Amino acid sequence: ILVPWYLYAYKGDIRLLERAYPAMEKYVAYLKSREKPNGLVDHGLGDWCFAKTETPAEATSSVYYFIDARIVAQTARILGKPREESHKYETLAWKIRDAYLKELYQTDGTIANGSQTAQSFAAYYGLLNPKELDDSSAKLLEAIHRADDHLDVGILGTKTLFHTLSMIDRNDLALKILNQKTPPSYGSWFERGATTLWEDWGDGSSRNHVMFGDVSTWFYQTLGGISQELPLAFKQQLIDPQFPAGLDWVKAEHDSPYGLIEVEWKREGKKITLHFSIPVNTTASVVSKLGEQGRDFTTFGSGRYTLELEEP
Repeated sequence: ILVPWYLYAYKGDIRLLERAYPAMEKYVAYLKSREKPNGLVDHGLGDWCFAKTETPAEATSSVYYFIDARIVAQTARILGKPREESHKYETLAWKIRDAYLKELYQTDGTIANGSQTAQSFAAYYGLLNPKELDDSSAKLLEAIHRADDHLDVGILGTKTLFHTLSMIDRNDLALKILNQKTPPSYGSWFERGATTLWEDWGDGSSRNHVMFGDVSTWFYQTLGGISQELPLAFKQQLIDPQFPAGLDWVKAEHDSPYGLIEVEWKREGKKITLHFSIPVNTTASVVSKLGEQGRDFTTFGSGRYTLELEEP
């Protein structure tokens, strides 16, 4: 379900959704057959290759169950299926969400066993209301500080941890975690001579494994700020780079169907020089001012540009 959806979102090719739709429906039906009496699922490996704290598979598999149902609902609408089809899957998705919050979300914001993965998973994938997000984010920060500001996640939590910290304006903490050199960390791999991503946070069963690789997405989407304003093939881009303390320059690019999107920024004191390139036949909303009230954006057409920004 996720792969054809991502290919549609990143490349704009509806044919993949058309071919995959029958299998997507069957997979949701399969997950439904694995439902527990509480409406959740615990089928699968869960947060595989976790650092120290194991997250219950129910806390991750049920979120994917929710996402899958929502994607099939969206796909049904895109493909012009009868309204009843999209409605069926949308209803299922919100039923899963309600069950998730009832069974796993505690009143103080703790989710499942309170692991970094559990706390970030529901936030990143949109299961929480604003109050729930605030409380669960506080518990996420507690879990990180208990780990001495190190990551404590497996292959699933690695994806959601950094992005969730960005969602709650804690890019500074995400960068601190990323730059740790003692285990468990990416830096500890480098200290032991790694030139590739390993399969686990220990000695690495495989020394060339992509499982922890989504951090590169965080690099270009958050630090470089390259994302989509509308979720289809980068026709309309959003360029909103983040400038955490301790990081003085970033270069990022994405090869979209319309051409190369490039972003480069450099900090000198409170001055930030931002260079960016917008492909032909596209537009981009680009951060054009940093102020006390948040970011201001200006829309740009194709071309190469330079902006001078001033941090508050």
